[in-house]
Formats: sequence, structure tokens, C-alpha cells
Amino acid sequence: MSNLVYRMDNNSSMGVTFLTNTDKVYRYSASEDLLLEQVFPGTPLRNLELVAGFSFKKSGNLPVTNYLLAPFRKRDYDAYGKTLVSHDTTMGEFGLNPLNFSNYSGFLQSYYVLKKFRFLGGIRYDINTLYGNSFSPQLGALYKSGKKMAIHFSIGSAYKAPPSSIAYQSLAFPLADNQIKYLIVPNPSLKPEKISTIELGISRPVFRIAMLHQTFFYYRITDHIVPKTLPMSDFPY
Repeated sequence: MSNLVYRMDNNSSMGVTFLTNTDKVYRYSASEDLLLEQVFPGTPLRNLELVAGFSFKKSGNLPVTNYLLAPFRKRDYDAYGKTLVSHDTTMGEFGLNPLNFSNYSGFLQSYYVLKKFRFLGGIRYDINTLYGNSFSPQLGALYKSGKKMAIHFSIGSAYKAPPSSIAYQSLAFPLADNQIKYLIVPNPSLKPEKISTIELGISRPVFRIAMLHQTFFYYRITDHIVPKTLPMSDFPY
């Protein structure tokens, strides 16, 4: 069991030259992550090793705020709260995005030895209250022929949920003519990136003085998170 608490110094500031009403702005962020994890290893057969486990994670985040004209009031933030009062009459609640979520996961991994072969397989299942369910299988095999040659093969998939610091990036500031310039706006509709990999590797000696390692792989990411420029008419600001 572990509990990681992060609080940015609320006096953290930066100098700016493009604002008319101040030359210094403040920013703040915070997070709290409670993790419970348990692993169960076992060897039901002589050449078979199994490892099973589960974990639970509860996170409360306040991603980095927009520019603040005064230091953030720490007493306004509750680690697992969903709302935050704004004291900025110009920007309102823009840049204040507290959120909390939980992740439940379980996994099973096996390692099996059969003469000159080694097999490694695993499955993992995640339930995320923000991004739904995800199934991640993996399989690997290794064949080693003494000191002459070794061949390995692996295939698997995984997912990576968007960090709140990415999904809720916020950056905007007022201009002299009572307008607001929005540079970065939050995008809570981001989906997890999905990763698929296939790899084949061969190792063999060369003239008894060196080893040659050759690797062939296929690597693919879908729902890739990238920056994108859009007109402000697409956003409710």
C-alpha cells in the first residue's frame, strides 16, 4: 500500500511581458494517488511458474492551472473534490479542472520451460472509471540451441490513458481590448492510446569472435494523441 501526495508551491510564479495589468503570474497543481497492490506467485508444476495479482488505484488530480494573478489558495482544493471556486472575475473557472478517478486491474502471468524452449504469457484487465475497460494480452517464446543460436518471438498489446496534465492543459490570458486569447484548451474527450507490437529476434555467432543480433519488429499506435489547431468557434468560450 502506498500513498503519493504532491503539492506544488503556491508561490511559484513566472514573469510575463505581454499582459497589461501585471508582470508576474502564478500557477499551481496538485495530486494524490492511493495504490493498493497484491501479488501471488506459485509453481503448480516443476517447469511452470505462475504469478497473479490485482491492484486498485484512486487518484485525485488538479492539473496545472491557467495563469493566476495571485497565489493559489490551498484551502480551496480538496484532494478528491470535483469542484473548485474561482476568484478570477475575468477568466472565471477556465484552467481550474479538478478531477478524480479509480482504476481496478488484475493480471495473470505464466512462465513455462520445455527443453530448449521458454514460453512467457500474460493477460491484464483494467477497469478505469474515466476511460472504460481494457484487455491487454502478451505472449513470448524463446528457443536457444546451445551456444550457436537463439530465436525469440513476442506479440502483445497495451493501452496508455491520457495523463490529466495533457487532457486538461489550459492556457489563456486577457488582451487589452477586453478580449481573451486562448492558446490551449482542455480536451476531456481524449481516448487512450492503443499499442500493438510484434517482434522477432535472432542471435548467432559470427566467426566465433562476435555475436550478431537481428531484430524485426512491427509497432503501431492508434488514437495517437497529437497537438491540433482548431477555430475557437468549436469551443464554448
